Amino acid sequence: MKALAPAALPRWAVEAVLLVAAAAEAAITLFDSGLLSTVFSFVAAAGLLLRRRAPWAAVALALPGLVFGCASIAAVIALYSLAVQRPHRMVLGGAITTMFIAHVAGAAGAEIPQHPVGMLTTAAMFALAPAAVGVLVATRCQLVDSLAELSEVHTAQRERAAAEAVRHERELLAREMHDVVSHQVSLMAVQAGALQVRARDEESRAGARTIRQLCVTTLEELRTMLTVLRTGDRSAPQTAPQPCLSDVTALTETSGLEVTVELDLPDSLSAPVQRAIYRTIQEALTNVRKHAPGTTVSVRGHVTEGMLEVRVCNSAPQMPGLGLPGSGLGLVGLSERAHILGGSVASGHTPDGGYETTLSVPVAVRGPGAWMNDVKIASAAPTRVSITRTSAVNSMPAPDAADEMNSTSGVMNTSANA
Repeated sequence: MKALAPAALPRWAVEAVLLVAAAAEAAITLFDSGLLSTVFSFVAAAGLLLRRRAPWAAVALALPGLVFGCASIAAVIALYSLAVQRPHRMVLGGAITTMFIAHVAGAAGAEIPQHPVGMLTTAAMFALAPAAVGVLVATRCQLVDSLAELSEVHTAQRERAAAEAVRHERELLAREMHDVVSHQVSLMAVQAGALQVRARDEESRAGARTIRQLCVTTLEELRTMLTVLRTGDRSAPQTAPQPCLSDVTALTETSGLEVTVELDLPDSLSAPVQRAIYRTIQEALTNVRKHAPGTTVSVRGHVTEGMLEVRVCNSAPQMPGLGLPGSGLGLVGLSERAHILGGSVASGHTPDGGYETTLSVPVAVRGPGAWMNDVKIASAAPTRVSITRTSAVNSMPAPDAADEMNSTSGVMNTSANA
């Protein structure tokens, strides 16, 4: 319930004014009334201190003063305070009736008699008016609260409508970027590939190759950006170093498992693909530790016809699992990560009782050339120890025109899927 006092004055000031007014009325009995009347009058005035916490007590304390003393102000304020609290109808009706009877009794015992009609009218006014004003104020406070709540609901609806409009604009922007930007960049890549074939001097072919590869990189980044626009992911960019293929060695060495790693992958894989490989191996090793401790694990990866495939397979468990709790969202997260890259994640039991997790992602293998020194890649250093990797610069032959066109077409398709 809202405060009973006007908002312009502090509560303590209002309480002090009301208490002084009731005490001043009670002080009249000091001159022409007996001790009992004075006591009842001041008790009624003091009862106003309870009007907010226990208004029914203030009303009860005001009744003797109203009958035997001088406590009209205290009685009116106490009844008003009770009505503002919106008690049960029976309680409020009983208070009004009691106040009416007490006023009539006090007026009937006065030294100067009053006309019965005037006495009843005055008693009714003193009993009904404070209660009516109190109910009116309580209703107003309830209405203000309802309007405030309605305003909050409307504000929430406007925010939801604004969020929906933003989502619609993001989807529209994603469609426009896909239909216009990716189309134009794809044409640039195709024209650059054609120029690379037709050019006579090596410098022109190298420039065309660089342009085509930059277009391919732009399409890969555009695909990721379109996914972010469609999903509405506004998370802050991570500033911590992200894992790549060179971190797989440390991952397997610290896993506490017997792991055999054979990764025959080019160094030129994009950073998102390298992160997907790392996270897949990490999640698979975690599941092996939890559900199949003591088994041997093999990690194999290769690229065949533009499709990267990484398999993590463990042998049949020799002992029961650790029974550790899990969220059950690890493979779901891997599937979502692979879906963003245009690939998939499959997992299941093997015929010998083991378990296998497979990551499949389409990749556009980049050929050698001076452009690789200018394009930022996730890791240029070859991975050592137990991971066997082939360098794209040293081991891959120079692409011919068909390879150039197929690589561009593959990225165009993955961008369209985004």
